[in-house]
Amino acid sequence: MRKIRSEHGLSEFNERILRGEKVEEMDATPELLDWLEAIAVPPNVDNPPVTGLITRQEYQDMFKDARERTSSGGEANYT
Repeated sequence: MRKIRSEHGLSEFNERILRGEKVEEMDATPELLDWLEAIAVPPNVDNPPVTGLITRQEYQDMFKDARERTSSGGEANYT
């Protein structure tokens, strides 16, 4: 999907994929086609309007104020 997005950007090609249309010009594995079918946006679905506003600072403050509720129980190893 990353390759498709990088080559086609926010184009009609990608819109067709997100609508669940079959795109013959795309070279995709059966697994990718199954995944694309699963994420397709159902027809006639409108997103609700966005109401409210949050500033960048408020967004960042939410992460600073959040408390971790689980722990790895020891030193974290990210390698």
